[in-house]
Amino acid sequence: MEIRQSLPRLLALLIVPVGLAYGCDALAEASDGRMAGKLTFAGWLFKAGAVVLLGFIIFGNRLLASIKPEGLFAPSICTALIPWGDIAKIDVVKSKGSNQVQVVLVPGSKSDLGMSSRGAVERAAGAAHGLAGHFIPLSATTAKAADVLDAIREAQSSRRSGPPRGGFAASRQPRAFGRA
Repeated sequence: MEIRQSLPRLLALLIVPVGLAYGCDALAEASDGRMAGKLTFAGWLFKAGAVVLLGFIIFGNRLLASIKPEGLFAPSICTALIPWGDIAKIDVVKSKGSNQVQVVLVPGSKSDLGMSSRGAVERAAGAAHGLAGHFIPLSATTAKAADVLDAIREAQSSRRSGPPRGGFAASRQPRAFGRA
């Protein structure tokens, strides 16, 4: 299962900076000289933000995660496929009104050491707020939490038999899916 950002939802995000830009322009025309310059400048900033966001939507990679029998591929966390043995916990949690996939890597594992720079920054920011692991937001996708959980269960049950890669015992697998 692939979790991708939804193009219509991303395009809906453009409403905010474009609306703010035109609002600033309208207020600038209606205000006096001193305030008009500041509002015009703010309008230009919002327009620049809209252009950057549009460039991200057009040229950016919308793949957030791919759940496979061999492991999890999440470019925001690690540049390579993360084997299930390197994942200490994976679950869907509700945070600030939206569902997110929480991925906690085994400390010192190959995937933990080969983390992407974005993953390292996000983990440090989360740790500063008392949050463990990495989070993949589902709010800008069409994926449902139940479907993601089913795909994770199916991928973990269909992986090859034998010890998980990384040499960790099966007890290191997530408890959220019935494993001790």
